[in-house]
Amino acid sequence: MEVFTKKIEQSFGYISESEKGWRREVNLVSWNGREARFDIRDWAPDKQKMSKGLTFSKEDFRTLRDLMNKMDLNSNVVGSINPAQVQENEPPRSENVPRETEIVFDSVVPEPAYATNEES
Repeated sequence: MEVFTKKIEQSFGYISESEKGWRREVNLVSWNGREARFDIRDWAPDKQKMSKGLTFSKEDFRTLRDLMNKMDLNSNVVGSINPAQVQENEPPRSENVPRETEIVFDSVVPEPAYATNEES
């Protein structure tokens, strides 16, 4: 098992808590002595165990915040972006996503069809 170090330099709060006390937290964490990064993951109450999570540079975390601020959470489509909040001089982060595209996080992706080796 790989040994690593972690240091939670700043805690910004938690998003949710499970029945077992694990919290999905937003922290600034230094992993293995590296520069601290923004981190979202579940932590055990004693902070000795954690789940897999997401880490972000300051720039990426700022971009995520800006994208989330543009989302219309009151619409009937979860995760859609309100076009009125997109400024014309601010291009989307990904150049291949048109402004009119609705981003839906809870959509179901169909399973791929697999070819079979049946003899005719």
